[in-house]
Amino acid sequence: MLPFDRGSFARDAVDSTVAYVGVEHAPPGASRTRRAADGTLTLETRLVGRVGDVGPQGFVVEHAGFPARVRHLLPAALELRALGGHDVSLDLEERLHAGRCTVDARVRDRDDGALVLWTHDGELPEDRVAHGLALRMRMGDEARGLVIAHRGGLVIVRAPSVVAVDTEVGPMLFVVLRLGDEDVAFVALAS
Repeated sequence: MLPFDRGSFARDAVDSTVAYVGVEHAPPGASRTRRAADGTLTLETRLVGRVGDVGPQGFVVEHAGFPARVRHLLPAALELRALGGHDVSLDLEERLHAGRCTVDARVRDRDDGALVLWTHDGELPEDRVAHGLALRMRMGDEARGLVIAHRGGLVIVRAPSVVAVDTEVGPMLFVVLRLGDEDVAFVALAS
């Protein structure tokens, strides 16, 4: 559903190391905060509505009569204009723990629930929420790599890179933006 220009990504990958999504002007009741016993603070936002104005840094979701602005820092190779006019649900989780922040966003088609876009920046996602993928870091003498176990097998990639994976929700294009010692930034889109 969302076009991705591999050539553009290959040229501009050095400038695309962050996968951030945030919401401005979330309507009442769309966000909640949770605190865990270990000190983790989590802000969860859920928007459901039609995507309106789409620009290079964000788009608007009309949620319960309120226009919420969704801002992002995503690779320019990812074209979000295709979301315009579609009914979607957006689930955003911003988690702060031990001085580290993890931002995870998932955009789904509102009618059939199909995952359209998944962005993640921070600690590796747990297997139970990774759509049938298992993501692990591999530290080697030459460079670190991300090990992705998926329904089609096992692949090890370095950042930046693009690889096709087969998930429990169908085939996805998995775009690895950055790999750290204990964190990762990626964008996955339905293919």
